[in-house]
Amino acid sequence: MTKAVLSINVRTMNEPVHNTKDLEFEVLGFRVRFKEEDDAQQDEVQKVVSLVQKEADIIKEKFPELQRGQVAVLIALKMAKDFVHLDSEYRENIEKIQTSASDALNFIAGVSTGVN
Repeated sequence: MTKAVLSINVRTMNEPVHNTKDLEFEVLGFRVRFKEEDDAQQDEVQKVVSLVQKEADIIKEKFPELQRGQVAVLIALKMAKDFVHLDSEYRENIEKIQTSASDALNFIAGVSTGVN
């Protein structure tokens, strides 16, 4: 599995787009340009922008008085919290898999030598 690399540039509304492969979106009133590394990233970029926009809509609905910068910080904090949780869960699962694999190898070694 290859890891997608995205370059994100925030630019002004009047600044021209230099590369036709770049993907542009407006998020919280900011125009954001993703520089694609390959064509397969377009779906991933769409998902990223959609997720951020969904979170922004939820926060703005609950707290309409917040400025867009405040909304952006709350989104960043939520996504960082989610990342930390998923990273921790991932590491725990890797440890469980390693333990299970070790147990399985020990069992196989015991069976092959006639010891249970």
